[in-house]
Amino acid sequence: MPGATTTARFKTDLEVTIDFSFDDRPSVGSLTCPAREVCFVSDDSDPIDVALIKLGEPIDPAQKLLTPLSISSGSDDYQYIYVMGHPGKMPKVPDNVLAVFGTPNERKRVSFGETIDGGTPGPNEFMHDASTIGGYSGGCVLPFMKKEVIGLHYFGDPLSGNRAFTAAALRAHPVGQFL
Repeated sequence: MPGATTTARFKTDLEVTIDFSFDDRPSVGSLTCPAREVCFVSDDSDPIDVALIKLGEPIDPAQKLLTPLSISSGSDDYQYIYVMGHPGKMPKVPDNVLAVFGTPNERKRVSFGETIDGGTPGPNEFMHDASTIGGYSGGCVLPFMKKEVIGLHYFGDPLSGNRAFTAAALRAHPVGQFL
């Protein structure tokens, strides 16, 4: 329901932090921020499965947050895109996943691809071919050379392609009031 607040909260005895440098590069300095508040969590029945949290200032006062990404307000057709995700650990990693991702270890990955025609996406979705596995769901889809989110990746299939909700769908959704 638009305007409704979430009842989700962080446990009081748990410190939640976001590490923006949690990737496979050699240490380049940590940019870690505390998660302060759960702003929005979609209902279980909502097809747009999204959660939004508010961050505090970086734990290291010498660090600065990067400029936040914006949510696209245009309807431009972008061809080349990338998706960011944190693929989870798998008990047995298939050879085809190893060939593309190495061993998934919950560290940040970026996958490049193109938007594609085909399939039967809904009116608030688009398809792309960036390689994804579990852990990319909820990842931002961005066009090359722009700092605006054009979609939210939510499903992948190696044969039929990957799906993302459009920025317009996010803006029209109840989470849009926080974007």
